Amino acid sequence: MNKLKTIGLSALAGSLAVTSAYAGELAVTGSAEVSITEKDQYGGTGNPLGMSKVVAMNGSGELDNGWTMSVSHNFGNGSDVLQQVDTSTVTFNMDTMGTLKFNQNGSAIAAMDDVMPTAWEESWDGTSTPPQRTRLTSGTPNIQWTSAADALPMGLSVSATYAPEVGAGYTGSGATSASTGTVGSAWDVTLRSSALMIDGLSAGIGYAEGQNNTAAATTAATSTGSEDDSMQANAYVKYAVGPVTIGYQESWIDDGLKSKTSTDANYYQSTGAGIAFNVNDNLSISYNEYSSTKNMIGDTTADIDFETTSVDIAYSMGPLSVKLGDRSHDNYGYDTNTTSQKEHTELNISLAF
Repeated sequence: MNKLKTIGLSALAGSLAVTSAYAGELAVTGSAEVSITEKDQYGGTGNPLGMSKVVAMNGSGELDNGWTMSVSHNFGNGSDVLQQVDTSTVTFNMDTMGTLKFNQNGSAIAAMDDVMPTAWEESWDGTSTPPQRTRLTSGTPNIQWTSAADALPMGLSVSATYAPEVGAGYTGSGATSASTGTVGSAWDVTLRSSALMIDGLSAGIGYAEGQNNTAAATTAATSTGSEDDSMQANAYVKYAVGPVTIGYQESWIDDGLKSKTSTDANYYQSTGAGIAFNVNDNLSISYNEYSSTKNMIGDTTADIDFETTSVDIAYSMGPLSVKLGDRSHDNYGYDTNTTSQKEHTELNISLAF
């Protein structure tokens, strides 16, 4: 994105009676999208016209010791777009010691929930209840550390996230918030490489744990007297050769309950695959699949496979992009009734500035 406006800022920092001023920059960028969406009879298209808008403010400055600090605030959709902050981060770049980030949302393992190559969106895009992919540290304020660039061989990067209380809401500085249930903290660690031993090969693995950090898990554990930590694991591999990139990914989520009724689910196993082809500098196409199995407890309850497929086409003309996606969702929302098979076709035009 191009800078729409640059504003000079002064940040005051002091120690005892000594006060100094440091200059920084705040860049304002944004985007707007319009879409025409068609869903099948069960999805209920309604008004097919839609519009999204995002305004992002990104600032940076340098500290006395040579470290740099940056802030990012993204304002998304809402009844009052200027009052709704979708994501907000404060990052300290500590040179060879890596980066320390304070997240309002997102985490290391959440960033790799579905990283399969695609021309536009993931295969499950457009679902109000998407397949289970990530949990634990994502969606709650947390602290994340990432190793410095080029500090490790083969393009390796290590990230770790800690969330003091999963499910807690966002608060201003100096305030605290509690989750809606009795849940605990969570952490995750990821290892990713952008340049393995074979040229064009990249991969990543991640693991996360949380202390009974789902409301259902906490309720059941209290009533049955049995509980265990939740866990999540994720792994992927991608290979790019010329204009073609292929990928495969697996993930696992365990809610951690040992004693439940026959209708409770405690384990999800998911797989994803995709292939993307860059026809030229402007045009790309892709095909993606994602399947998530909801494993049920009890001999009389069958597992349910939530499956999605998609074909995406994207064409860019400078700041303007035109995208077309056609998606199919089977057993939508882990349901097997007659309304759980859905189609989603969307034409999207976006402008970045």
